[in-house]
Amino acid sequence: MSELRVEPLTGRQVLLATDRAGRPYDFARPAAINVDVSYRSDCPFCLGNEHTTSATRWQWPAGAREWTTRVVANKYPAICAMPNDAGDPYGIHEVFVESPRHCAWMRQLVVDEWTGLVLAWQARLADYVAHDEFNYHSLFKNVGEAGGASLTHIHSQAIAMPMVPPYMQRERERLRHQFSASGRCATCDLIERERTSDRVVFVDDDWIVFCPAASRQAYETWLVPREHAGCFATYLVNESARQRFTEKLRSLLTTIEYLLPGEGYNVLLVTQPNERALHWRLEIVPRTATFAGFELASGMYLCTVDPVAAAQRIRLAIESDEATNSDV
Repeated sequence: MSELRVEPLTGRQVLLATDRAGRPYDFARPAAINVDVSYRSDCPFCLGNEHTTSATRWQWPAGAREWTTRVVANKYPAICAMPNDAGDPYGIHEVFVESPRHCAWMRQLVVDEWTGLVLAWQARLADYVAHDEFNYHSLFKNVGEAGGASLTHIHSQAIAMPMVPPYMQRERERLRHQFSASGRCATCDLIERERTSDRVVFVDDDWIVFCPAASRQAYETWLVPREHAGCFATYLVNESARQRFTEKLRSLLTTIEYLLPGEGYNVLLVTQPNERALHWRLEIVPRTATFAGFELASGMYLCTVDPVAAAQRIRLAIESDEATNSDV
């Protein structure tokens, strides 16, 4: 049996088809890649190899000889650095090196490295916000080969540009229309509905974590602030909020890696301008299945694991604390 579901914020259509989880599969499943968490001479992101990347734009601790977190311009940017006559997209494309050690998985990071990466995310996005010309800010992580990573050394990326991609523009217009019609933020309404659902992984006064009903992939998980806020950088300027976010992020990513060893995944920050219709969120999308012919032909997604079951597994793993305390 299949069930058509529509994600209320984006309008994405998903077929929940749990029977497909039992279909035959001839190819080898990924195994967790264990890497030496020290140094590789051929890795541009390892401490000591800074000369192989572009110049440091931001680092933490600031001014220290040995950094914990480092931000550089992407040497292979997806967009142009400056406007051109052809009107191609331009702006900033940066790489966030989240550890000086050669780590492949987020579960290998130490506490200071978790602190540094969230500081870097907030600081750089705050700088993008200060540039009025940039109407779109995107922060994302590609982890593992299936997640699109080209280097094993753990890192994330951010893009800021004047052009708002059509996909995101449609979401913003959809949310603004709903706000105009009801006077309420659609994300805040979604939080209230999900707060008591079986898809909740965690909820407190500050955050809700849940597996969306219309998950694109098995174990897709969202982290959303319960307080209304459109802009990630503005919300996390407060040190206390930043610390609580870091704790939740660490718990979620280490749990996902524990439950799905070797599977690639993406982390997607959806951050918006500061306006009443819009609300930021963080999406974690494990790549447990490949987008294949149906997805490419239809524009719809297929999910083979019920989000209720996924949320239960994640919730139990977090409660047992096995994921956070286990080694890769």
